[in-house]
Amino acid sequence: MLSTQTAVTNDTRVPLGHILVCDRWQSTDLSAAMQGQVRIMYEEDLGVVDFHPSMSVGVIYLSEADIITGTAYKRKLVKFRKANRCKGVILAERTAMSSQYYSALQRFVVLELGFVLIPVANQTEAGTFLVQMVNVETKPEGNPFKKKKTGHHTDLALLESLQCIPKLGVVKVKALLVNFHSIEEICNASTDELAKVIGRAGAAHLKDFLTHR
Repeated sequence: MLSTQTAVTNDTRVPLGHILVCDRWQSTDLSAAMQGQVRIMYEEDLGVVDFHPSMSVGVIYLSEADIITGTAYKRKLVKFRKANRCKGVILAERTAMSSQYYSALQRFVVLELGFVLIPVANQTEAGTFLVQMVNVETKPEGNPFKKKKTGHHTDLALLESLQCIPKLGVVKVKALLVNFHSIEEICNASTDELAKVIGRAGAAHLKDFLTHR
């Protein structure tokens, strides 16, 4: 079924203050958490995407079972990445059962695919986060000629995701992104190149994290 599924719908239009939600999320705790907070528009088919809080952002939700099983969600996310039509944010359930799989998940989602990974405890917390994403899009600007870039919120989330790598703090994460410009360049950098930015010990630890799940 996944192989024939469209990755991302071609003509996604999301009015301000609304969120586009795939039909399968009706009558769930996640949708209930958004009721009355934002205007929800249900769509029968959004491809592999679960939610569109804006036209430029697609969100996929990974349940505890998805994370533990592994293979199916990887195919889904790769398909989304290849479509390359909008920024990707992945909401993933971090529970007592799924925590042991999170290092591998972070490496795949953030470092290999370049998506933003946000851990959530459950669907209710995910719904609250999606409401916040919609509110970011609708927040009034003091100067209409200095509009905030849509990617600002997701860039902050990316920094937080990279900080989940053990022994990498915000200073080192920012330094890496400034010097290597992208997640892909960080992954491809040698230990010596990384050491110039975050020190020999930090570089060795990061390379070890990237090469071992």
